[in-house]
Amino acid sequence: MNGASARTPNASAVHERISGLLDDARRATQQTDWQDAWAHLEDAHVLSQPWIRPHLKVHARMLSLGWRQRDLREVVGQIGRIVVAGRIEVDFRALV
Repeated sequence: MNGASARTPNASAVHERISGLLDDARRATQQTDWQDAWAHLEDAHVLSQPWIRPHLKVHARMLSLGWRQRDLREVVGQIGRIVVAGRIEVDFRALV
């Protein structure tokens, strides 16, 4: 095994981590710990970027949290990101 593969986690492990972060964000939201919820969502966002669907899921959770906090700027920003990411997925599917 080369050094690079020893440092690179497999996709399954990353997806499990994303799922765990989304669960943590949900729990923090239920406790109205907004700062902790956003921190978990931001970490999940970074990890999810290579995959369209998990990335969209994270943005949907960010939209939901923004809505719950009545943060219009966040809601509008997340709607835009979801539309763009969704469009990228549709375009990509058309190519394959």
